[in-house]
Amino acid sequence: FHSFNKLSYPAGVLRYSIVRNGVYQTGEIRYAYNGSSDTVVSDESKTPSAGVGITITMTVTGELLVFNYTSTSTGYNSTIRYQRVDYF
Repeated sequence: FHSFNKLSYPAGVLRYSIVRNGVYQTGEIRYAYNGSSDTVVSDESKTPSAGVGITITMTVTGELLVFNYTSTSTGYNSTIRYQRVDYF
């Protein structure tokens, strides 16, 4: 759902909130690209810890750091809002 150049923004935080079927989840993912290989280190904290059935992941694709999400099949739509905070 969001991507950006891995060399321009190698480290930062993605803060997000999700609502699904009236249940809210907030969290943030802290990330750092190591600059030499196509790997990224990330750490997520969220409330509630069980979440709302949405999993957010981060991958490297070419020149991009890509945030994606997967959803459990509950039959309910979700809305995700996010803000990226860059460290460099």
